[in-house]
Amino acid sequence: MQTVLIILAVYFLAELIAYLFYIPRMKLWFYGYKKQEKLKNDKKAKFALVIPARRESVIIKRLFDSIKEQTYGKENFDVYVIVDDKNDKTIELANQTLTNVRTLVLENQTRKAEALDYCFQTILADKSVSYDNYIIIDADNELSPNFLEEMNNAIVSGADVIIPRKTPINWKSKDKKLRTLSANCSAMTWPGVDTMGNKGKCKTNSTLALCGQGMMLSHKVIAGLGGYPFRSITEDYEIAYECICKGYNQFFYEHAIIYSEEAITHKEFNKRRMRWIKGFTQFTSKYNKKVKELAKKDPEVKRKTHFFLYGLYPLYALGGATGVFFFGLLIYGIVLACKCDPAFYWPFIGAGICLAHFYLQFFIYGLICLTQDKDTNRMTKWEKFKVLFLSPFITMEYVYIFIFAFITPYDFLTWKPVERVKF
Repeated sequence: MQTVLIILAVYFLAELIAYLFYIPRMKLWFYGYKKQEKLKNDKKAKFALVIPARRESVIIKRLFDSIKEQTYGKENFDVYVIVDDKNDKTIELANQTLTNVRTLVLENQTRKAEALDYCFQTILADKSVSYDNYIIIDADNELSPNFLEEMNNAIVSGADVIIPRKTPINWKSKDKKLRTLSANCSAMTWPGVDTMGNKGKCKTNSTLALCGQGMMLSHKVIAGLGGYPFRSITEDYEIAYECICKGYNQFFYEHAIIYSEEAITHKEFNKRRMRWIKGFTQFTSKYNKKVKELAKKDPEVKRKTHFFLYGLYPLYALGGATGVFFFGLLIYGIVLACKCDPAFYWPFIGAGICLAHFYLQFFIYGLICLTQDKDTNRMTKWEKFKVLFLSPFITMEYVYIFIFAFITPYDFLTWKPVERVKF
């Protein structure tokens, strides 16, 4: 028993050190409780809404309807929809619903970024049109009625890249089939990334965690890139690198809300998480060394990119320490059992304590997530109860998702159609 107590003491000391390094990031969680200042723009920017819509006709009408209902004047934005087949029903739906729409056909697409690049290059080459800003919208999104109006207001921040607040479409429905545990756990991604992350990063002028859903790019950014020259699975990560090395300002604006469709099955949720993490591993292997070199030369870049480069390291330490001590104690217990030592059960109790502590970490994080974004969170009390107590087990799955993502080839995942939900 004494040996187990010593092992546990070392384990909790290691965890405490990791917690201390994670405190600066945890401080950002609490910026979410204070409302962001509302901005007002007296000028009306001209927007181009760019929608990659490869084989998305099943669900895209919902997005078109939300664009049609925008409070922002139709004369101030145009819509570009990119498909991969001239017979795609999306073209007909777009023309039936919207008047200010143009559809583009790019065959044999293998990446979302290819569709975006083709669209941006087409616009840049067309001298008859001119836009102040471009907004990337996924086919499964839905816009709040004042989305464009609020994005226009956000321009007065002076930022070159602006991201809205994401919240799930699933919560708008009363259909229990669309509000599964997986869907609700997936929905908790957004307060974690935006309200408990990007909101505080804006206040501290740190590099944001960018997401392509509803992301607005200024004409300066697109013209400077000459299109959208990215090809990774999660190409929106690469925009962050451009912001760092070229000094583009970023901004998160919580008053502009875009709705996201969340996966309702555990299998589909894991497929999406694998794609996110796979894209993250692609990005870090390609750009982290370059960002570190920039940080060495410029103290301001070093300060801005601290969370960007090192924000996950304490989490790796917390999870890694738990894994090492958990399995170490299990093996120790098995060895004692094989020797018929009467104290063999103590290492198993110790392993259970490690696992319980790991669970508690995610429980507390989930509890804080549930207290954020109350204005959009439409989960019932029973749904919140299930998320609070069961989501830690689903979050723990990131351990093997990370491992699998790091050990598989970079081309393991391609841009494949995902399972869509009809609302």
